[in-house]
Parts: sequence; C-alpha cells; structure tokens
Amino acid sequence: MSSGGFVFYHQRQNKAVERQLFIDLLVKVNRSLPISEYSYVSFGGTYFEDFKLMHSYFDSMNMFSIESEKIVYQRQLFNTPYSCISVNNTVSSSFITDYNQDANSILWLDFADSRAHREQLGEFESFLTKAWSGDIVKITLNANPGALVDGSQTNKVTGKRYLADELNQARLDKLKTRIEDFLPKNVTPNDMKKDSYPALLHNVIKYVSSKAMASRPDSTVFQPLTSFYYSDSGNQMMTMTGAILEEERVKSFIDETKLANWNLSTLEWGSCKKISVPPLTSKEKSFIDQMLPNSSTSDIIDALGFSFAEDDKLNQEMVEGYRQYYRYYPSFHKVTF
Repeated sequence: MSSGGFVFYHQRQNKAVERQLFIDLLVKVNRSLPISEYSYVSFGGTYFEDFKLMHSYFDSMNMFSIESEKIVYQRQLFNTPYSCISVNNTVSSSFITDYNQDANSILWLDFADSRAHREQLGEFESFLTKAWSGDIVKITLNANPGALVDGSQTNKVTGKRYLADELNQARLDKLKTRIEDFLPKNVTPNDMKKDSYPALLHNVIKYVSSKAMASRPDSTVFQPLTSFYYSDSGNQMMTMTGAILEEERVKSFIDETKLANWNLSTLEWGSCKKISVPPLTSKEKSFIDQMLPNSSTSDIIDALGFSFAEDDKLNQEMVEGYRQYYRYYPSFHKVTF
C-alpha cells in the first residue's frame, strides 16, 4: 500500500509530469477503447490529484480510492472533491480480492515501499488474472537501488565501505530475497546501477504479467504502453502502464491509438524513459517556452546564462528533459482564499 497520504505530490514536478503523461496516454487509448465508460481505481491520498485530473478529462467515470491508513481515510472523507469518488478504508490486496467488476477498469497501483515488492507484485498479478479484456493497469514501484542496500553502509564481510561491484552484487542479493521467484533468471549486478534498475523492474513486471496471463483461460496478453522513471525528493521511482488485450486485437489497437507514432510510448519490454525536469520559476518557464520547440538544448543553456545544477551533465539532462516534456510541466501558483 502506498503511504502517499502524507506526501505533497502536487509539488513534485517530475511526478506531476508523469501523471499528465498518463492522462495523455488515456486520451490516445480513448480512440480505441471507451475510456469514459471505465471505472478508475487508485490511491487517492489526501489530495486526490490524479482523481481530479481524471475527472477533468473523463467526467462520467466512477472512481474508487483505496486507503489503509485510518487517519488519511478520515481526511479523505472531508476532502473528497467529487461525489463520483468512493473512498474505501482497506488495504489494496483486500480490495483487489473483493473487487467485482461490472465495467472495464483503469487500476493504478501506486506503490512506494521497496521492502514490500513481493506483495506489491503479487497484487498486480492477482488483478491481471481477474481483469477484463480492455482493462488498463498501471503500476509504480520504488526504483531506488539505495533502498535495497545503502552505499554508505559497511560491507559486513570486509568491514569496509562497499566497492562499486560489491555494492551492485549486494543489492542484487537483497532484491532476490525480496521478490524471490518473480526475478527473471538472466539478471546481473550491472542491472542494479541507478539508471539500469528501472529497466530491470520493467522486465520483472513483464515476467509477472506473463505468469498471470498464462493462467487465464482466454487468449489475452498484457501489452506495455508507456514506462518512465524519475526522482523526486531523492527517491527514484519507475512506473509502467499496459493494456489487457485479445492477442489478435493488439495490432489494430496500436494502429487506432497511433501509439507507435508517439515518441513517448514504450511498446516493447525492457526499457524506461527518464523524466528529469528542473524546478522552474514562472519567469524561467516563460523564457524557455518562448524558445520552444525550435531551439536546441545548448541554445537554451547559453541563453539562460546560469545552470540548474553544479554538474554540467545534470544541468544539460534537465534542460533536455524540459525540452521533451514541457507540454506536461505543471504550473504551481500561490492562491489566497
């Protein structure tokens, strides 16, 4: 279960970009599937940010929020923004077990705790076994390898700080103990590097979804649609979205949605696109926007005359990231009530 009830998600620009990308994906999927007629299930937290977005695009959708924390649930009852949202004080595993669908669903399992990967993946697998053809399923996992073994820790064998190779192996060993039989066979310590780990988790999701789909009596597949990873507040997360489709329907679905022409889709397993955008003032955002979409990253950096990070490579990455995702960048404003 996510512990998002206490997090100011609406003030995290990378997650906000990813949330808007999710909406853009659903708008494209709506060309092939009647998304407005779906139910939406997710972890609303205190602020219901994704629920508000969903309602603004698909206003007739019934929505269900899952929350295990009693204190957050009580705040939810007060803060529920629309009457079409049902708040449920339960754990996600129980909700999935008891969930009786009477329409297609969009399910977002927005997990945060890396220690519970095995249970989280089990819930994902459980839903896939009972989901309808046409359902959309999104899963978010902690993709910070430091949450497995912290690089500042001491190697218990040598009594010294980990060397890079030792650290990657220690992280892989820890992951094996956490997700057990859900780990694919061909994983190496190199997969535990910070920018490689999200792609590994993407392949873990592939492995779990393959098991789930093989247990179904129909000829459906879990088709990946998008996959991203990002860091906010020092914690790296990865998230992927897929659709349950009849095998013979996959090609027509991709043709109808035009997802193959969208440079932000991920229709094959094993890769994730990075979201890394700088926290911009309104003046900075306006200045850069006036140069887009035609200016290069180096042109923007030269025109700004300052950096968003001390490291030149990171600064270039963030400016390039903004060039790629500027249409999805959130605008935060101070409002006096």
